[in-house]
Amino acid sequence: MKIRCCSIQEMWTRMKPATSTSLTGKRFIYFPLLYFEVTAEGNVLWGITTEYEFRIVNPDGKIIKKIVKDYDPEKLTQEDRDKRAKEIWGDQGPPSDVRVEWPANFPAFQDFVLDDRGWLFVRPYSKTNEDKGDSYDIFDTEGRYLARVLLPARIRLIKNGKLYTIEEDEEGRRSMKRYSLEWR
Repeated sequence: MKIRCCSIQEMWTRMKPATSTSLTGKRFIYFPLLYFEVTAEGNVLWGITTEYEFRIVNPDGKIIKKIVKDYDPEKLTQEDRDKRAKEIWGDQGPPSDVRVEWPANFPAFQDFVLDDRGWLFVRPYSKTNEDKGDSYDIFDTEGRYLARVLLPARIRLIKNGKLYTIEEDEEGRRSMKRYSLEWR
């Protein structure tokens, strides 16, 4: 079975950095990333991190649904830039031959997970609860926004009413955790 997933030109146009100059000697931080999942029906759900918009494309390449949420972009402060630069290059900072292109805002989202019911769990960029866990926006199969929830860690999988994460304890040991999902 072949799936013709939308136009590569459309994806590339949405993913290109805002500048048209050569990438030589430049480092783009928070470069647009493309994420996708295949639905139970065989359609492709995809989104690019710079937009809070997701498209569902059928096997013929036709967009059959868009999921869009208004959001307030999270500003990228000088403190955020300094922290990220240290994560990448350590205390010495970027090499002298590299010019860093910093966006004004964090991307709209970090990643997403599609559960086996077809519900979409989107992890937006949010500094509000960084130390308490990960926030997720939840959309039902019709694309309706249901809620924002705070979870203890990044979702790895949701299947059969169970949510799976990998969490680290105080001593740095990692373990897989399984949670039951219950909607009220």
